[in-house]
Amino acid sequence: MRYQISSKHSGQTLSRSKTLASCCLIFAALLQGCAATSPTCLSGSSVQTEAPSLSTPQPAQPYSKQWQQEVSDWQKLVESSRAKLKATQLMQD
Repeated sequence: MRYQISSKHSGQTLSRSKTLASCCLIFAALLQGCAATSPTCLSGSSVQTEAPSLSTPQPAQPYSKQWQQEVSDWQKLVESSRAKLKATQLMQD
């Protein structure tokens, strides 16, 4: 069975699509206008630094060992803090 679309209904749909398209164009134009007037970022990220020279001294110990030591120290600090908190008596009403 075929349904015939009334010309009034198809005209409304066409009108809605034209309105939607014009709104999208206006929105895009507004975004372009805002981008044109926004200040440019002059951060240092655009400046490339030089690669370290071959004469740059190596760290005294590898980073992984240094990191392991820092993590171990941090864990000891956390454990001592927990012990102090557990030893604290709760307030009574």
